Amino acid sequence: MIYINTFIQASRKNITLIELIKKLWIELAINHVLGTSAQLSYYFIFALFPFLIFLITLLSYLPISPDEMLNLFGQTIPDPAFEFIKKNVLIIEMERQGKLLYFGIITALWATSTGMTALIRALNQAYRVEDTRPFWKIRGVAILFTLGLSLFILIALILLVFGHQLGLWLAFFFRLGLFFLVLWDTLRWLSIISLLTFAFACLYYFSPNHKVDWQSIIPGSFFAVGGWIIISLGFSYYVNHFGSYEAVYGSLGAVIVLMTWLFFSAFIILSGGELNAILEKMRKTV
Repeated sequence: MIYINTFIQASRKNITLIELIKKLWIELAINHVLGTSAQLSYYFIFALFPFLIFLITLLSYLPISPDEMLNLFGQTIPDPAFEFIKKNVLIIEMERQGKLLYFGIITALWATSTGMTALIRALNQAYRVEDTRPFWKIRGVAILFTLGLSLFILIALILLVFGHQLGLWLAFFFRLGLFFLVLWDTLRWLSIISLLTFAFACLYYFSPNHKVDWQSIIPGSFFAVGGWIIISLGFSYYVNHFGSYEAVYGSLGAVIVLMTWLFFSAFIILSGGELNAILEKMRKTV
């Protein structure tokens, strides 16, 4: 029988994996996470393009092209959705006037933070708490999340674009062999996954209007990262090889694929928050 400790070195009560899954499923149903995920996918699709435009603006200060940034997204989302995003983002970027640059940055930041605000409200449901914080504080947290996510993506881009070349330079300079290059590339991807885990941990720590400790949000963070990677790659493989969205929805097929991927992403993020809330309740009942 597989047993899971509710918190590492924090709880003495063990339950089976099946029992934990049942508890999670019940909480997901009680808090209407499927419906909330659909709402969030609607918010996210409005926030996605302003966010990407905001990132492209930041990339103008780095030796990284917009294509390289968009290709990072293309590794985890289905091809129809990726082509739809790439086409529209590049068109908007080319047509944007220089005089409206800073206004566009502010608009993009505000629109993206609106999606983050909706996510904050949804995570509050996991702990069944009302958000009594003033509007400016909630919006400030959402903007900080937007900026933090942008920083994470830029760091991930740097690791992806320049990491391999840096490894080659180190191997040549210090006369290291093939083993070092394999180890370097492995650590590079582990660093990106660690950054993603840290981003989810910050989201679960600062979003709810509920005091939590860092230890309590680690399980949900790992669950969200692993689940998001598996679902994204699995859904991408299905759409690219078996899906027929364009045949059914015509020109709207790419939009449907994108919204479906955003729905799955929102569901995994909220499930990680629900898991953290469940484990915290179990710890307090010990």
